[in-house]
Amino acid sequence: MASRFLRVGLVSLVVSACTTVPTLTTTEASVQRQVVEGQIDTWAQAMNNANVGTVTGMYRDAASTLWAWHDGSRAVGTEEVNQAINDFYSRVQYMNFVPQNASIDFIGPFVAVTSFRYSMDIRNLDTTRDVSSGVGLLVWQRADEESPWMIAFQQISPTS
Repeated sequence: MASRFLRVGLVSLVVSACTTVPTLTTTEASVQRQVVEGQIDTWAQAMNNANVGTVTGMYRDAASTLWAWHDGSRAVGTEEVNQAINDFYSRVQYMNFVPQNASIDFIGPFVAVTSFRYSMDIRNLDTTRDVSSGVGLLVWQRADEESPWMIAFQQISPTS
């Protein structure tokens, strides 16, 4: 079993070494960094305003889209992600989610990885309150240079 994983790993390394990944120029990366920063701001503002349509519209429409929330809940695929977001907002009265110090790295022109710290205050309809902070990771994808950056993977994890 271990040798099978080793072979798969070695084949993956060889294939990736032989594959040329297109890169962004410094200027393109600077422009796209600003675009992704704007998407992060839009995403956080939509979450805080409970604008469910905007929030769900920021996730890639794909079977592999993953949404993992700070309470351990997960959803995979467009339908599950949309349902999880709708379920979350059906229980929330107020939310203040603040991403901080986002770091953006590009893996070619069509994939960006953002990591950040966050603080969050959620007041639920049942009057319970959830205050937490932690780290977040968003993987953004776009189909081509003209397409918007969409969230393909989200992991929000508390550290306190």
